[in-house]
Amino acid sequence: MGNNWFATCYIVFYLFVPILNNLTSVLERKRHFYLIALMAILGTVVSFVPGQGMLHPSNLYYFITAYFIAGYIKKYDPPIFNSPARNIVIGFLICVFCGLWNCALNYFSGSYKAVDFFKEWLLLGNINKFPILLTSVFIFCGFVKMKPFSNRIINLIASTTFGVYLIHVNGLLKIFIWHKILLCDSFADSPAYPLYLLASSLIVFIACSLIDLFIRQPLTVFVGYIRNCLSRRFCHAE
Repeated sequence: MGNNWFATCYIVFYLFVPILNNLTSVLERKRHFYLIALMAILGTVVSFVPGQGMLHPSNLYYFITAYFIAGYIKKYDPPIFNSPARNIVIGFLICVFCGLWNCALNYFSGSYKAVDFFKEWLLLGNINKFPILLTSVFIFCGFVKMKPFSNRIINLIASTTFGVYLIHVNGLLKIFIWHKILLCDSFADSPAYPLYLLASSLIVFIACSLIDLFIRQPLTVFVGYIRNCLSRRFCHAE
């Protein structure tokens, strides 16, 4: 779906929402859980099998899987997700485990050919891995179960996230940012690479947020103003 896969995939997914709503409303609890388990296994467990060619789900598949999971949680409210703090802690611990696991794979792959051979299937960083799905579910439930609150700073930062996404995954800018400016390739074999990657991600997020906040959003307001003026003029002309 191109460089901006998330945006394009979301648009296509949105077209399926009415049908998915009708499906989840008629599913019994056991069948709903079975559907989630089946989609999760096919999409995030089978991918651990080296060389498997049975299933290569698209990103839309994972959007729909996440939708069914969210629908199940909203409809049946499983007790395991009742504690916001516990949800976030579990999600964070799984993230830490995935990071340590990936570091260990990269470290031992240089010394053991068997580890290097299986590394492609064992790395835990893509959407098609079960621990990543599990992390997403727990962190999502952690925020959903929190008491509602409003914060101007958080809202301001949140308003820039889509702009950050569009800027830093752009085909040309992505290479320029990560490989030309931050030189991430030069630190790939360094023991401090995880810390460097974390710091680089924070810098990119802040820089892209400022670009979105001071350039894109004012430009969007200006374009909206021009559009409204033209719309009123044409309406009066008729």
